[in-house]
Amino acid sequence: MGEEPEMETVAITRAFKAAAAVMGFGCFLMAIITTAGTSWHTIGSETPYHTMGLFETCIVKATPAEQVDNVGNEMFECSGHEVAEAWRTACQVLMVIGDLCVLLSFVLLSVGICSTVAGTKFGLYKVAIAGYLSAVVLFVVVLILYPTMALSPHDGDDEYALGWVYVLAWVNTGLLFACALAVIIDKGEELTEREKVPDEEEGGEEE
Repeated sequence: MGEEPEMETVAITRAFKAAAAVMGFGCFLMAIITTAGTSWHTIGSETPYHTMGLFETCIVKATPAEQVDNVGNEMFECSGHEVAEAWRTACQVLMVIGDLCVLLSFVLLSVGICSTVAGTKFGLYKVAIAGYLSAVVLFVVVLILYPTMALSPHDGDDEYALGWVYVLAWVNTGLLFACALAVIIDKGEELTEREKVPDEEEGGEEE
């Protein structure tokens, strides 16, 4: 009787999980941009005006005509916030923790997709889902807290508006939720057994 063929476990890459990993990396990059961005809200509508971020505030001035070609239409003079208010510090901490959750989830999901050990694969999926959802909760808290506290001191005479960074943060939060949902709903076979090809076993010896 012949010997039984040697079998190996092969991972099957699911489309939705692969998309969730790729989109998760993009969300991490956007999370870094929103955390460091200086346009969470603006005060004033005419130059010069102020833009505010979590870590810095900037005065935006019109560029002198002779420098427009080299510098652009506006010049930014940025500096750190003079007063470390408790609510802003809380937003900073929550955003940084959320960024780390997104990065960790992306890494673990990528490792899980490549893993051929069932326990490890599905365990990493669960941790990645938890990480994505944790980041969503943290970002939502910041996105509610920030405008409530940042805009409340302004009276009716001030012209202020939420900036593009704040809008991008909401978009990023929605995409992160979509990443978690994609991993959750993507069901199907992810591991299969196949017979080892002789060339794969002996290729190293022949070389």
